[in-house]
Amino acid sequence: MSLYKYVPPERLDVLRNLRIRFTQPGAQNDPFELRPVVERFRRREVARQALAKPLSEEWDRQFSDKVLKQFGSQFVDEVERMHPGYLASKKEAALAMADAESDHGAMELIAQHLNTLGILSLSEVPDDLLMWAHYSANHTGFVLEFDGGHAWFCEQRPEGDDCGTLKKLSYADEPSSRYLAELKAHEVFYTKGKKWEYEREWRVIRPLVESSASPSEGVFLFKLPPTVITGVIAGLRTCSASLRELQEARQGNPQLAHLRFGQIMEVKNINTLEVVWA
Repeated sequence: MSLYKYVPPERLDVLRNLRIRFTQPGAQNDPFELRPVVERFRRREVARQALAKPLSEEWDRQFSDKVLKQFGSQFVDEVERMHPGYLASKKEAALAMADAESDHGAMELIAQHLNTLGILSLSEVPDDLLMWAHYSANHTGFVLEFDGGHAWFCEQRPEGDDCGTLKKLSYADEPSSRYLAELKAHEVFYTKGKKWEYEREWRVIRPLVESSASPSEGVFLFKLPPTVITGVIAGLRTCSASLRELQEARQGNPQLAHLRFGQIMEVKNINTLEVVWA
């Protein structure tokens, strides 16, 4: 199975250096990448059940230390007589605040963790008009063809760890739950909104700490075996200088002698594209 990466002209450095960027979720063009639309981290009743006992014990301890010692138990009894339920309402307010802080903290912690991961996105199709416009500098760049069955796409890791493995995306506008803790991993890592369905995306996720180079802040590059890239397709508006650069990159590395070359051609009168291989 062939998969494709749309790139602007300057990304011919992927061929020259045999390194490719894995991009963290916060730097993706989709601001909701790895961020399903949910209300909370976990259900309110679940959070409160977990928080209620330790919070109550802590509240009682602090209350005893501060209030009872300062005013005495007679004062507390008088407050309860004159304002029934007052102390219970104070406990409830403390629980609500702890719940909000816990939920926000959990979401922030997860977002920080997800940004330690990098994503390489590929497509099933090399001839999509919109992707050529968006990702290949308005048809002036290239599409890199990858061998989707290459061993580079199926790293051996501990059971349950999908990092390094090529996965096909699903598309859905609504997650199966409004609570992040109830979503399956595939819904977070390998699902996007239906508006992106035309991209027919596959992706590989790897920890950024495994990158081989970081030429600038926030950019993480991973080594590519030369045999994982099988071809290069030029766009409708790819200039002669970029085509020369492509030839030089191939000729400068004997490990790329196997690359095949293609050109996107316009199918007249129906506003579609097709690849013609040399």
